[in-house]
Amino acid sequence: MTSPDGFHTWIEVSRRALLHNLETLRRSAAGALVAPVVKANAYGHGLELVAGVLASAGVPRLCVNELDEVRRLRALGLTLPIYVLGPTLPSDSARAAELGCELVVSSWSQLMALSSAGDAIGRAVGVHLKVETGTHRQGVPPSEIRGILARLPELPGVRLVGLTTHLADVEDETESSFARVQLAAFDEVASSLPPGVLRHVAASAGELLIPEARYDMVRPGIALYGLWPSEKTRIATELLGERASDKPPILLEPAMRWMTRVMQLRDVEKGAWVGYGRTSRLARATRLALLPVGYCDGWDRGLSSQGVVAIGGRLAPVIGRVAMNMTVVDVTDLSVTEGDRVLLLGPDHDETTADRLAERLGTIHYEVTTRIEARHPRVLVD
Repeated sequence: MTSPDGFHTWIEVSRRALLHNLETLRRSAAGALVAPVVKANAYGHGLELVAGVLASAGVPRLCVNELDEVRRLRALGLTLPIYVLGPTLPSDSARAAELGCELVVSSWSQLMALSSAGDAIGRAVGVHLKVETGTHRQGVPPSEIRGILARLPELPGVRLVGLTTHLADVEDETESSFARVQLAAFDEVASSLPPGVLRHVAASAGELLIPEARYDMVRPGIALYGLWPSEKTRIATELLGERASDKPPILLEPAMRWMTRVMQLRDVEKGAWVGYGRTSRLARATRLALLPVGYCDGWDRGLSSQGVVAIGGRLAPVIGRVAMNMTVVDVTDLSVTEGDRVLLLGPDHDETTADRLAERLGTIHYEVTTRIEARHPRVLVD
């Protein structure tokens, strides 16, 4: 496709891949509701774009991190339930009530503020009470949960939608031993729930690896976008699939391609220096291509003389330092013209995947995709 008008850098998001991954996760959930996570600009894929695709596919609920994401989704005309996973303050309660979203709750003071806000507008605010089971980020200790559950009927402006917790390290191990400790703590609290309250614990790795963690609802994030939570998760999922010969294998399809264009070509003599700090000196006469992306776009400075891009199906290495808005690559051995499309990130080559970029940077692919600058347009493709 051509780039969007006025933009030389853009992100293509595959509708087919998103829907394939959603259907894969629905099968894996084995009857549990699938509530996709679209926080952090849909993991860099574009909040409004991805939410529109998912809403059209009939998801029962979307999960975000903050109230402004709810505002943006309501501005699209979406009326489905939206669950805010991230922390909010009691002072946010009136805005939350007006937006008609559901909130995770970790304190009695927050519940009281939400009750007052819901009572004021005549519509109870949906809440998901979070149990602290081992991450110590949000949540109420199990010893206090029963008291809160007993007192909830005192608060007419809130309604209990769910009981939740979050698994600490299921992505990082294959045996899930600590996850099962957390599940046992959660189950003890869940035994006191009134009927109809959703129990939900699992994100992508928990859903794929631990059937008993699926409960009534799952909250997949990274897997929806076609990326495995970790290599250990992928391997463990494959092993589970081999043991269950009656189930189709879990195949995820990356949904993102990050594109830019060649803005300038220059033939430079042997021995010349390239870029800030003169960190790279050319060992041969070289044709250099200038790309209009840099670290302010999320194309990390750690890719200086380390990264590669693909042009016309062939790889071109980064030469010199990645600057704020520009990167130079070596295209000496390629047939390239100004204006050619350049693949920065995508599944077309092993060297341009989100996993490979993360490996080069010493980080995780979550960071690679979510840090792509939001000002670059996201374009839905088939």
